[in-house]
Amino acid sequence: MFKSKGEKKGVADAMLDNSSFTVTFIANLADGVIAVPGLKAAAQIAKQLIEVAQKVKSNKEDCKTIASRTCDLVGTLVKCLEGKCKEEIEEGLKGNINEFGQQLEKIRTEMHKMASRKTLSCIVNHTKDAQDIIQWKECLDQAYKTFQVWISASYP
Repeated sequence: MFKSKGEKKGVADAMLDNSSFTVTFIANLADGVIAVPGLKAAAQIAKQLIEVAQKVKSNKEDCKTIASRTCDLVGTLVKCLEGKCKEEIEEGLKGNINEFGQQLEKIRTEMHKMASRKTLSCIVNHTKDAQDIIQWKECLDQAYKTFQVWISASYP
């Protein structure tokens, strides 16, 4: 019933490890080839979300889902903007990417609070945390829709 420390990682953990590598690569790529303001910060926060999600005690699977979806979204942005120079990217899209980074920072801060709670506090805050996670998923869904519109309209 309980996992021992020596037990193999689950599929979700392996996916997050892979996502962490991918996001680190994306953050480094965003520095050079893809010079989009805010994209490197979003990639770095996505990597931090992976690390924090693995430490959360309550709502762990939901937090891992948030981290994984964030990585997927950042990766999609990088793929769509690859080869574009700063001047080719619409100002509105740059603004949306910066706003996305700010939202990710809020999610990271709250998830970090979850991860640092003691067991009793996890139990007491379980329902509130679940509500926060629903809001985070909605935030990611909205960001996905926003970027999908931008990219389909501007970068076919």
